[in-house]
Amino acid sequence: LLATATITWATFKKNWVAILVLSLCSLAGISSVRNLPLVIFVSVSVLLAYLPTSNWQRYQQILEHDKSLRTALRTLIFAAIITLIWPLAKTLAFTRQNTYPVSAVSTIQKSYPGAVIFNHYDWGGYLDFARPEGKVFIDGRMPSWRGAPVPGELTFAHLDWIGISQGNSALFDKDVAEFHIDTILWQLETPTTPFLTMLKAKGWQTVYSDDVAVIYRKSS
Repeated sequence: LLATATITWATFKKNWVAILVLSLCSLAGISSVRNLPLVIFVSVSVLLAYLPTSNWQRYQQILEHDKSLRTALRTLIFAAIITLIWPLAKTLAFTRQNTYPVSAVSTIQKSYPGAVIFNHYDWGGYLDFARPEGKVFIDGRMPSWRGAPVPGELTFAHLDWIGISQGNSALFDKDVAEFHIDTILWQLETPTTPFLTMLKAKGWQTVYSDDVAVIYRKSS
């Protein structure tokens, strides 16, 4: 909505460069959620560029006499701050025991240092952070990866991950064989989910479990 309003404003002003930039940023925002901050930044920058700086005193006078407008502005600023702080706080919470598999990854490092892991999607970034020496099956960047086949890697890991997490047995066997996967790091879930039911049927065994994560290993 913000981008649409800004493009409309730029069209009224006949600023074709701003329209082009905003349109490209909007397409980027539609293609991936992580690009939305770029859309917001560019849109706000364009809007601020059209505000007449000579009227700042007039703006100040209006705010001084309009209590409802002051309240609305403060609410907007507060919402913007929360919007910025919330994801930052989540990013800095890597060591929170109730959010990320801290203990589980520590166990893998100590007991299975050479493990090849098929990981839960939400924890790929944490594995990159806590275990940089090992590859992850998928992390938050990979849903939008496309490209020519690379030996030892998938060109679109997200499709494989979705299929396997839904219990696609043939796809699971293919990727386990191709990438020599011997360890599953998963969120603690009800044992009746299709993925966990499939694991148990194939003989994968629980070697670790806590309130956050569970580790499965291939039976010998």
